[in-house]
Amino acid sequence: MRNGNLPLQPLASDLLLHTEDAISWPEQEKTVAPEKTSRGNKRNILLEQLYYALHKRCQKQPPPEFNEWISTRVLAEDCELGIYQTRSLLLKLVQQQRVIVTPAPISNSLRWYIADDDSAS
Repeated sequence: MRNGNLPLQPLASDLLLHTEDAISWPEQEKTVAPEKTSRGNKRNILLEQLYYALHKRCQKQPPPEFNEWISTRVLAEDCELGIYQTRSLLLKLVQQQRVIVTPAPISNSLRWYIADDDSAS
């Protein structure tokens, strides 16, 4: 017992997760950028993945009402990204005029939709 650390009690090891108790989750295919890829290229890969995820969810043209658009959280979960990273990437897509965003938050969340030549503002 050094530095005030308490010795591990024999019953505490029973609380640890054993391998046979672990839940196995199905593996998902995820494209990972190679280690030698530059930061800009990684960002472009993420932009394309996010654009593709939004494109899969946006089926109606012209866009429906704002409250039916896709929220940032849904897209972040689809791409397994953080909400703020997703929002930053989506704003970059708005600058490229590939995505449109609601003029004001709806239920404290910005909503997004694919920009079509006819619907881009």
